[in-house]
Amino acid sequence: VMQIKKNSKAIIFLITDTNSRGIRLTYLNIGVDIILTKDLDSDEMYIEICKILNLINKEKISKYKNTEKPIFLVSDNRSIKLSEGKEVLLTKLEYKAMKLLVINKNKVLTYEQIFSHLWGGSSSNQNYRIANLIFHLRNKIKKKTNTNFIETIRSTGYMFVEENCYETTMDKLYERSN
Repeated sequence: VMQIKKNSKAIIFLITDTNSRGIRLTYLNIGVDIILTKDLDSDEMYIEICKILNLINKEKISKYKNTEKPIFLVSDNRSIKLSEGKEVLLTKLEYKAMKLLVINKNKVLTYEQIFSHLWGGSSSNQNYRIANLIFHLRNKIKKKTNTNFIETIRSTGYMFVEENCYETTMDKLYERSN
């Protein structure tokens, strides 16, 4: 348990059959985050774990939210329109990746899902290609704003974590500003 805590930010659940306060406190002191007892009904345990994970996910997402000002994914010129009129121009591939992430906002997309959507099929270097694409996309966005909308989900893929992002066209964007 201590080794896991030292090397990662993983949440450690322990399911045990002991109700001994001393043993439970020892587990908590060495790094276990949540202790559930086996006497819980499986449905109750499932609900408790889901609620805890949802709270953690909401906390992660909320630190990235830009709730005051929306951002727009503009299809006409493949760009991201940020607050204060800032605009980030994207390549065709970057736009396609960004659109996939936005459509699936707050959902983890695996390397395989992203690669398959962008290039079709799979490849031995798909993780590298996706990571490189996201790296360049983030750098373009960072030049205009300090907010990171794309969260890395370690060894899994990526997640777009901004609630106020919408796909639009220049015409609709212009109508909105008038």
